[in-house]
Amino acid sequence: MEPIRSHDGLFRFVFGEPEQMAELLRGALPPPLAAAIHWQTLRRLPDTYVDMNLEARAGDLFFAAELERTTLLLQVLVEHKAKVERFTALQQTGYTVRLLEHWRTENPGARTLPAVLTCVLYHGDTAWNAPTSVHELVDTTGWNDTLRDQLLARQLRQPFVLVDLSHLDEDRLDALWPAAIPRLALRFLQFLRGLRLPEAIATIRSWRQIVTTVLRHPRGVEVLAALCSWYLGRDPEHPETLRTVMAKLGEEDQPMRTMLDLVLEMGEERGLDRGRQEGRQVGRQEGRQEGVLAVLLSQLEARFGQLPADVHDRIARAELATLQRWSLRVLTARNLDEALVD
Repeated sequence: MEPIRSHDGLFRFVFGEPEQMAELLRGALPPPLAAAIHWQTLRRLPDTYVDMNLEARAGDLFFAAELERTTLLLQVLVEHKAKVERFTALQQTGYTVRLLEHWRTENPGARTLPAVLTCVLYHGDTAWNAPTSVHELVDTTGWNDTLRDQLLARQLRQPFVLVDLSHLDEDRLDALWPAAIPRLALRFLQFLRGLRLPEAIATIRSWRQIVTTVLRHPRGVEVLAALCSWYLGRDPEHPETLRTVMAKLGEEDQPMRTMLDLVLEMGEERGLDRGRQEGRQVGRQEGRQEGVLAVLLSQLEARFGQLPADVHDRIARAELATLQRWSLRVLTARNLDEALVD
């Protein structure tokens, strides 16, 4: 995984997976609509659904799902600007046309079109104050009531669902998105953008419970590493490194530090620290594996007492990624078998 530097890149990484996109949309859409969508059918559409004539921005994502017996196309657009983009409604309508044209190409015998639903996620500094439908952009200067009724009824509308994070506090955000990964990702995007490192460290520490829950998820390690990578990458001249941030986060909190150290190691292993020389990499790999193995044995013995010989042998034969996974799981496992499940 390469370092993530932009809002768009972070959003695409976290919510590009159907599971996390479903969690995001369930909290964003009107409840009756969210309840009607068969979320288990949600699938991501290829980027070719928006062609070269109208190239989507890096953070915009396109999905499809089943709604009753029909197909629903979902557009999720992201606005990161502190200044609201006035013509977002027109922009998303262009995407809608391209989506439907592509769908017709793939379904030449169809006599109808699928429904399209657009959700715009905004996390700027001020509340959204731009139109959310194309017809609101139409100039009606000088129209009398009759003209307004006749012409506006015939204008393009294509409204979108606006999710404005600018006015949400942590409690309201958690109520809308109870799943851990969207909760943590949206907190990073909305609440850490303007914070310097000391304030950010204190804020993330206050989210310890959410961080712990995220790390239990199969994607949790990569998501947390991506979030921290994005926070540092937003300022190219920021003097702090990912390792420094992890160390500061773990001060005075040994379980948190253990988890974050493992996240850092796994993040580096996936390429977050590409500056290593190839000749040193093998030695560091071996040293890291020995260190994680020793930590894991200490954790297991502290939690569950003296370990059987076959457990020692199993741990000694395990690969680094497995040792790291077990070292995270042992913090919350109820017994030895649960801690070492493959």
